[in-house]
Amino acid sequence: MQSRIKKRLEAHFHQDFGMGVANTIMALSLGVEVMHTTVLGIGERSGNAPMEEIVMALKCMYGVDVGIDTTSSRRWPTWCSA
Repeated sequence: MQSRIKKRLEAHFHQDFGMGVANTIMALSLGVEVMHTTVLGIGERSGNAPMEEIVMALKCMYGVDVGIDTTSSRRWPTWCSA
């Protein structure tokens, strides 16, 4: 699909039934470059796929470092506080 579409592909999945993380990782493996996520799952319905789960799954299961410092994960909630 990416060969036909000359724009960056994005993925936007919700965490209904716990499938958002799996669907996002599958989309990334197929060439999607932008993932829509939430911090701590905050969002409508069950929220978009939680960023922290995707980051850790990519790092631990696939060896992919997305450039987010995972040693400071206790600070991640401050990203969405006023």
